[in-house]
Amino acid sequence: MLTLYLASGSEGRQDLLKNSQISFKLTSHNFDEDSIKYKIPSLCELVEELAKQKLLSINLEMLQEKDCLLLTSDTMVQSATSKEIMGKPTNLADAKRMLKICREELIFVASGVALAKVENKKIANLEVWSTVSEVEFCVPESDVDRYLQNIHYALNICAAGEIDAHTFGGQFVKSIKGSYSNILGFDMFELRERLAKYRN
Repeated sequence: MLTLYLASGSEGRQDLLKNSQISFKLTSHNFDEDSIKYKIPSLCELVEELAKQKLLSINLEMLQEKDCLLLTSDTMVQSATSKEIMGKPTNLADAKRMLKICREELIFVASGVALAKVENKKIANLEVWSTVSEVEFCVPESDVDRYLQNIHYALNICAAGEIDAHTFGGQFVKSIKGSYSNILGFDMFELRERLAKYRN
């Protein structure tokens, strides 16, 4: 199988691939997410465009192989009632505000994914898709500070809408309709199906 490069610093996405026994290497993208964030009103269109632009910004000349696969993703949250689209919080106060919204409303978690086949250092095929899960995520106000202390890896506020169901935060997920792995980073069933096309 072609070498798979994941351009993401997300521990959740890396763990999804590791736990699925899908080998990969890490790389980085050079896209400024703020350049289009929230400028596209549709949740699915937004995460798909973010994932696509991340992939297209990867410096292909820096990759070790001339033929390989590239994978990028972006996850965002939208409240069902107020329709607010939430990405990574800007600070602690913003994280608490997002958690309050999640506590009071049903939320939609969307992950956009871009997968490309690279041939001779050029993109030969690009696929972009998204998956949406409905989630009830309720962190009681009395547990908010403890929750935030436990999910910040290296003091980074890291989760879209401050939703972390990967480790400590899993106990606050009341219900999920749709893909569970999607709320951790990407829909592994869909990704596995698409990766299967490139197996030798």
